[in-house]
Amino acid sequence: MPLAIVRHRPGLDALGLGSITFRLPFLISSVLSATDEGAGLKPEDVEVEVRPFGERDTTQGYAFTVVILANDYPGRRKILEAAARRIGEEARRCFPSNTPGFVWILLAPAAFYGFGVRED
Repeated sequence: MPLAIVRHRPGLDALGLGSITFRLPFLISSVLSATDEGAGLKPEDVEVEVRPFGERDTTQGYAFTVVILANDYPGRRKILEAAARRIGEEARRCFPSNTPGFVWILLAPAAFYGFGVRED
């Protein structure tokens, strides 16, 4: 279950922000799916958190950032650079051309345990 953490400058184009955050589950599931057992993804497998930068955050001049945390599979390692580029290109289309941003995908071993009743 990948987690995309989207951070943005307060006041960033709301339409562009809404557009890319809506698209992220579809993009991430399509570009990070791999043939390894357990590495296939559907949009509903992807969670997205959206947060404005705080006054004490250090952002290195970026207005929009996406950090994606996902389980590490050999098949995903092979497509990692292309996946980051594809998501970044899509994000770039959602904002004015001079908007600085980045996409960083971090693959790591992970474990997940769900409990209780999920809210829809």
